[in-house]
Amino acid sequence: SGLDLRLEPGELVGLDAPSGTGKSTIAAALVRFIGVEQGRYLLGDIDSALAGGDNVRDVVTWCQQTPWLAATSLRENLLLAAPDATDDEMWAALDAVALSDWAVALPDGLATEVGRDAAAMSGGQRQRLALARVLLAGHRIVVLDEPTAHLDSARSREVLALLGELAAQGRTVFISSHDPLVFEAISVNRLIELQDGRIVGDSPC
Repeated sequence: SGLDLRLEPGELVGLDAPSGTGKSTIAAALVRFIGVEQGRYLLGDIDSALAGGDNVRDVVTWCQQTPWLAATSLRENLLLAAPDATDDEMWAALDAVALSDWAVALPDGLATEVGRDAAAMSGGQRQRLALARVLLAGHRIVVLDEPTAHLDSARSREVLALLGELAAQGRTVFISSHDPLVFEAISVNRLIELQDGRIVGDSPC
């Protein structure tokens, strides 16, 4: 309600919000899973309502706290994000999110089935696989909801460092979390505070 927010190319922005205050709603609106009832949501000079959801999602991706994975192979799950990706590119993405050692040890490598609801993977592995898909897809704007959930402190630091690298490459990275330690561990350009669906603070860091 009354949201006024501008994100610049290459910015690394944190959204500090307790659970249930609207951060997932904002993320869903940014990828046009839900529409904007009042006001406008622009991508550059283009009204997202006129662009359509699929075109918006070609530019903006949402890495959810509990990512969806298909009941198929590891390779097919990665190809969902980048249908033309080579095996070398997939291995590079897995290495960047510290999953390559795990994948090498699988019975059939990239051809290994992850199972229904990715039952063969831990929560942290599912989250890092979703991040590998983000790397492969190359979206210009990346929205992440609780990116360190299910991860231990060492893996959390690795993932947050990777997100910093994405911003350094010119991508806009928008991280929402209820955990203030996330924003202490990564050098965001701005920290936005959300309470009851309204922005109550927007400060450069």
